Amino acid sequence: MWWDGRATCDLIVPLSLDHAGGGLPATFGEWLGRDSRDLLPPDEWPRRPV
Repeated sequence: MWWDGRATCDLIVPLSLDHAGGGLPATFGEWLGRDSRDLLPPDEWPRRPV
C-alpha cells in the first residue's frame, strides 16, 4: 500500500509497519483496521487539519 499525498504535500510514500528497518510496503491485509497515518514514516507525516 502507498500513500498518495500529492494533493496536500506532493509526496508519495509507502505505508509500512517497519520504516526504521527498511520494511516493504504494507499489504492490504496489514493496512485494514489501521489509520494510514500510523503507517507513514514519522518524518513524512502531513499535518492533520485543525
